[in-house]
Amino acid sequence: MTKKRIDIVTVNAEKLYVDTEELPREIMKRYDDAMSYLTFKWSFFSQIVYDDMEVQFIVDNPVIEVAATDSHSVFFNHSGFVRRGIEDVLEVVFVYAHEVSHRVLYDVEASTVWQDSGFVPVGGGKTLPYNHKVMGWAMDYRINAALIDSGVGKAPQSVLYDKTISDKGDESCVEIYEKLMRYAGFRPQPGKQGFDVHLRPSREQVKRDKGRREQVIIAAAQLHNRLRQGKLPGSMMRQIQDILEPKVRWEDHLRTVMTRHGGSKVEDWSKQDRRLAGRDPQMFYAGVRHKGAGPIVFVGDNSGSITPKVTSVFAGEAGGIVAELRPSRFIALWCDAAVTRVDEIDEPLDLQELFAKWKKDGVGGGGGTDFRPAFKKVAELGVKPDMLVFFTDGHGTFPKEAPDYPVVWGMTTGVTPPFGEVVRVSVD
Repeated sequence: MTKKRIDIVTVNAEKLYVDTEELPREIMKRYDDAMSYLTFKWSFFSQIVYDDMEVQFIVDNPVIEVAATDSHSVFFNHSGFVRRGIEDVLEVVFVYAHEVSHRVLYDVEASTVWQDSGFVPVGGGKTLPYNHKVMGWAMDYRINAALIDSGVGKAPQSVLYDKTISDKGDESCVEIYEKLMRYAGFRPQPGKQGFDVHLRPSREQVKRDKGRREQVIIAAAQLHNRLRQGKLPGSMMRQIQDILEPKVRWEDHLRTVMTRHGGSKVEDWSKQDRRLAGRDPQMFYAGVRHKGAGPIVFVGDNSGSITPKVTSVFAGEAGGIVAELRPSRFIALWCDAAVTRVDEIDEPLDLQELFAKWKKDGVGGGGGTDFRPAFKKVAELGVKPDMLVFFTDGHGTFPKEAPDYPVVWGMTTGVTPPFGEVVRVSVD
């Protein structure tokens, strides 16, 4: 009997030691038969286990009631299977496939990142606070719906599955998380408590895993296709396609470009954080300075070709810029053939008030498109920004010469500007 330390992904990041055990042959046959079934009908899942995941049977304990995974191992508590009535071989097949799916979809690693940051990015520059239990439900609802839709094994009675939450598992776990967080005090249906725990992988595991996970997934998919076995869930197919043809979300690309130009924020104890010092009672904390960052200018195209939906996307990214870079000054311009609105904030806390003004008063525009007035206005303001970000469809008149500061174009079309760095923006 051996002991293995596991880091549990919880708010308290508690640690425990798990005793492993050898089960009698007559009991192990059920688990072996489940793997044999996967090999002959759903080899994608069994191949990943054989190539890349260790299966450990553990002594009964209160944390891992039935099953768990840290993306590198699968832990089964046989006593928990018995208590839950998960004894049909096809139900064991389902549990195996469920745990492997967490590895394929990179779930536990994502949970670790979101927990450590304290928030979950949900798009448009918005975030939600991270709740480990709710995120675990979101991931499980997605995986279970995908497996049920594809007919992989047989779902146990306690499985988290609700068609109103996810019908076929086509949504991302973040989309489902956002849905669940909208319902205050959400709880799964009675008797549908799920069956697994998501464990935190060690830093060494994550570091060693870079590149290997992708190779294992592709090899398993190729074997599955050669054997002409069951159709894999859509979420798995998209993951495989993303590995073969990587696509960077435009929001992530934009953040990378912004950080490169604007620098990362650091604490500066030589000055006080003005936001906190002005509160009653006063709070004393380090100010924020940037490695090269200072004023940031945001320009939104509000010409006639820009729909309200696109304008909303542009406005949301303004929030992302402030949250990501915490600029010393943030100047927002809206421009069609002329600059129609100028706003400035110097504290992130003022951003929501600015959004409310835009929503109430509008941002003007609706005419033709000329990018030159925006750059002229920046010069009139006497500002040399560390970066100017211009969101537009690109159909307009560009300046003949580039300014003496970095420019990033958030382009909704394939137009290529004469200068600056381009990030292709999807508004679908």
